[in-house]
Amino acid sequence: MSKDKGKQKLNEEAEGEDWCFVCKDGGKLLLCDHKGCGKVYHPTCVGKRNSVLKSEGRWTCPRHSCAECGGPPRYFCLMCPDSVCRLCVKAYEFVPVKLNKGLCKTCFELSLLAEMNAEVDSEGDKLHFQDTDSSDFMFKDYLLIIMEQEELKFDDLRHAQSETKNYESGLDCDKIKDKDAIITISDVDRESTSASDDSFAHFADTLELSILDGKVNDSGSRLVNENKRITSEYKRQRTSSLDEVPLEKKVEYAVRKSCYASIVAENMKLVYLRRSLVEKLSTQPDNFKEKVVGSFIRVKGMAGNRSGTTFQLQQVTGIKKTSNADDNQGILLEVSCMPVDIPISMLDDDDISEEECVDLLQRMKDGILRKPTVVELDLKATSLHEDITKNWIQRELVRLQSKIAFAHEKGRRYIYPLKLLNWFHEREMLKKPSEQQRLLQKLPRVIAEEIELPGISF
Repeated sequence: MSKDKGKQKLNEEAEGEDWCFVCKDGGKLLLCDHKGCGKVYHPTCVGKRNSVLKSEGRWTCPRHSCAECGGPPRYFCLMCPDSVCRLCVKAYEFVPVKLNKGLCKTCFELSLLAEMNAEVDSEGDKLHFQDTDSSDFMFKDYLLIIMEQEELKFDDLRHAQSETKNYESGLDCDKIKDKDAIITISDVDRESTSASDDSFAHFADTLELSILDGKVNDSGSRLVNENKRITSEYKRQRTSSLDEVPLEKKVEYAVRKSCYASIVAENMKLVYLRRSLVEKLSTQPDNFKEKVVGSFIRVKGMAGNRSGTTFQLQQVTGIKKTSNADDNQGILLEVSCMPVDIPISMLDDDDISEEECVDLLQRMKDGILRKPTVVELDLKATSLHEDITKNWIQRELVRLQSKIAFAHEKGRRYIYPLKLLNWFHEREMLKKPSEQQRLLQKLPRVIAEEIELPGISF
C-alpha cells in the first residue's frame, strides 16, 4: 500500500483509517461522519469531487444503509462499503463471519482467490495478487491485516459460508453459529397479504432491529457465551426493553418519523438528469414527460441566492412545447421556484455537489419545496435507473480513456504507474457486457432521513 497517507478529513468522534476502503490505497482521504465509523475514502472512489475535502457539510459513507433495500444495516462487509440488513442477507448472498461482520459475495470470492494467489477469476479475468502495484495485491494486503485484527483464518471463512448455506432453507440467517462470535437473534413472525405489506414489514423490522442492536452494542454487552449460544442475559435485556411499549406501536412510530428521504448527494444523483441525458430523452417523445417531470436538474442560481452556490438543484414540475417542438430547442421546462420556463440548453451537465444538496435541504426546510418521501424518491429513481446508468457508463468510459491518454503523455506512465493500472482495469471491466448488465440490474437504493426518536427509551 502507498506510504503516502496524505491528509484526512477528521472529526472529533473518530480517527480515520490509513487507506481508502474502496481501492485500499493512501492519499487525501475523506472520513465518514457517522459516529464511530472511521472508514475513509478517496472522493473519486465514492463519486465525489476533491473539493468535498474542504467542505464543512456532513457526509455518511454508503456502508450505513443496506446495499439491497436501503434500510438500516445489520451486517458489514470487512473489505468494502457493502452492508446488508438482517432480511437481505440471503438475497445479497452475504456471508456473516463474526459478530456483525462478514463478506459480501464479491469480496468473499476474491478473498479465497487471494489465498491461492490465483491468476484468473471465475470469469477468466486475470488477477495480479503478486504485483505490488496492482489493486489485487492491495486487496490481499488489506485482507491479511483485517484477518489478523479479527483473529480469523481462511478456514473460518469457508466454515462461515458452509454454515450460511445450511440455513438457506428458510431459517433466519441470524441463527448461524460460529465458534467465536456469530450472533443469534430470535425472529418475530409476520404474515402479510400483499407486496406493500411485505415492504412495510421489511423496513420496520430492519429499523427496529437496528435501533436495538445499536443500544445493546453501545453498552458493550457480550452477545455470545462460551457454549456458542446467545446468553440468557442478552435475551432478558432484549425482552425487558420491549415490555413497556408494544412492538406494533413502537414500529409504527419509528416508520412514521423515518418516511422522508435524506437530501444528500447519494440520493439526489438517483433522480438527477444532466443536460446531455435530457437531450437524449427528448428524442423519445412517448415517455419524455413521464421521465423528466419530478426529476431534479442543475441550473445557475437566481440573483439574490443566499446559499452562495453558483448552481442550484431544482425540480422539474412540467413540460411545455413551442412552435419549434421538432427539436429540443422547442421544449421548455417548468421548474420549481423559477419565474420563467427554461430551455434544455440552460441545464448544466456536471455532477451535483454536497453544498448544492445542503442548499436544497434548506429550501425544503423553509417550505419553498416539498421534501420527498423514501417511497416517492424510490419510484422515481427506479423509473430513471436504466437511462441514468447507461449515460454514466458512456461518460465514465470517456473519462477513463482521457485519464489513460493523459498518463501516457510525455512519459507520465512512469509517474503514475499504479493509477494507470487502475484506470486501465476499470475501463476494461466497464466495457464488458456482463459488468454493464450487472450495473443495470443493481436497483437504486434510497437512504432514509436519520431522525432521533424522542419519547422511546430502549
